[in-house]
Formats: sequence, C-alpha cells, structure tokens
Amino acid sequence: MKQNLTLSQLKKTSPTFILGNQKSGTTAIAALLAQATDSSVALDNVKAILDSTC
Repeated sequence: MKQNLTLSQLKKTSPTFILGNQKSGTTAIAALLAQATDSSVALDNVKAILDSTC
C-alpha cells in the first residue's frame, strides 16, 4: 500500500521530480512545493544545462 506523505515528511525524503507537458502548471507546483518545504528547486533543467555549456 502506498503511503501519502505530509509536506514535512516530503522534505526529509530523496529528491522529488515533477514532470509534465509545457503549460501544464508543473513549474508552479514545483515552486509551491519548494516554498512550502523550505527546499530548493530547479525549474527548467534543460535550459539551465544548455546555458551552462555556452
């Protein structure tokens, strides 16, 4: 049986990946979860990787 985690428990677990299509709200959800758990967030990994290689 899968257990639902509270926000404080989520902060103590391994990284959480939120995936979705463009314009589906995944960036907003990731930002809100990071804010609620006082965690860091990487919102656009592909863009960050491409920008760092230039």
